[in-house]
Amino acid sequence: SLKMIANAPEEAKMMVRRRMAKDNNCLFHSVGYLAEGRQGSICSELRAAVAEHVAHDPAIDEVLLGTNVQEYCQWIKNEMNWGGETEIYILAKKYNLEIIVVMMAEKSTVLTYGGENRAGRIYILYTGQHYDALVGVKEEDDLPEAETRIFPAGEEKFDELAIKAGDFCYQEELKRKSVQLKKMLKCLGCNAILRDTEEFQKHCNEVEHDDDFMYECDEVEVECQSANEDEMTEKYHIFYNTDSDPLSNYFLCELNVDGQTYKSVEHYIQCVRYAPHVGLVNTIQNAKDAFEVLDIVAQTECGEVSGWDNMKQSVTMKGMRAKFMQNDQAREALLKSGKKDILLVGGGTWNGVQVEGEEIIGRNVVGRALKDLREEVEKR
Repeated sequence: SLKMIANAPEEAKMMVRRRMAKDNNCLFHSVGYLAEGRQGSICSELRAAVAEHVAHDPAIDEVLLGTNVQEYCQWIKNEMNWGGETEIYILAKKYNLEIIVVMMAEKSTVLTYGGENRAGRIYILYTGQHYDALVGVKEEDDLPEAETRIFPAGEEKFDELAIKAGDFCYQEELKRKSVQLKKMLKCLGCNAILRDTEEFQKHCNEVEHDDDFMYECDEVEVECQSANEDEMTEKYHIFYNTDSDPLSNYFLCELNVDGQTYKSVEHYIQCVRYAPHVGLVNTIQNAKDAFEVLDIVAQTECGEVSGWDNMKQSVTMKGMRAKFMQNDQAREALLKSGKKDILLVGGGTWNGVQVEGEEIIGRNVVGRALKDLREEVEKR
């Protein structure tokens, strides 16, 4: 059965955006993260679950799918294809949840998927092109283990927090996507937009036009989005906390630290954090993945090891060093980041950063540690 994650939802004072990877799986990342605390590999599982549901639900027909059932099932399993309204409807049934989609706008609105008597409700943000998860927090920089991902079913009072989050995200997107007007040339033969006369002349020589084309063009103003995001990817190597990214501490790869074996860096970190509690440590070590570890930690009432705040950075570094020194796949991924600074986006403002407009907010402890480790690996 589904459970409320981390703090009681009544304590959530705001909702914040947890950014999901832009890899055509953003809907599945978002729902998987909110419903199960998982990202990455869960996407293929959810796509398969949607296909299985469609194949056996007589209420879903070709009119709804826009194609026949067999073709749809093949289509949705292809991770290059986006999920949308049909998939949200099916995932709401799979998890027995209300899925509230916040349509990001100047005045955001919400759409509710899922009927009565559901086990809970989750919120996802839709920008028009991309889905991200919305979670409840008491403070904006709360770590994932202190967030609320599943809210009580039917509690529409949380819609207000979600709408405020949508409005805020919209304003931040406006700042980031400052529109510029550029003067360009429009070919009167085929309406192609060219940057300047040199490009127009080249276009005329290379592109075949009608016989009556007189090599004429008009000057037009074109809206161009600022290239902030492109500039970021040129300057930084960006990654997200998914179990499919070798740079993430959630990535499943066996590592040995001080004679003990762990399934991921996150397993190791949390075992050290709760070292005085042997039973809890054993439970963490046996957790199937890092997302299950976070759920275990979120529910525990056990206290942390003395001085944890002062030691967690060195513990994180020790676990990461073990991973990259012992795992070829992780090491190769780290070296592929080249000479760029590394940013963990959406992992909280201690581990990673939040990107608000042109401003990068956060300590990026994991990203900076990765850069240091890359130098160590290169010297080997």
